[in-house]
Amino acid sequence: MIDLKRACEQAKEQFHKNGMTDQITEVCDSGLSWIISGRYYENSKVEYGNNPIEINKETGEISWFVLAIPENMKKYYDSKLIDVENI
Repeated sequence: MIDLKRACEQAKEQFHKNGMTDQITEVCDSGLSWIISGRYYENSKVEYGNNPIEINKETGEISWFVLAIPENMKKYYDSKLIDVENI
């Protein structure tokens, strides 16, 4: 089982590998997975095309979470938002 702390560590590693900062901007709990968003740039710059990643809680599998896919959009809006200040 992948807990929130480990999921955030994995997300930061994945973001860094893909040229993003390691800053987490949003975390959602969909029940079966964590949906975690990061930043491409520092806070003062505008961001475009920022896709979150999804981490399966059981398997730890990591995948890009494309919001343009209708099923993903529903999953995102049905998820519980986690306060990133406490991570």
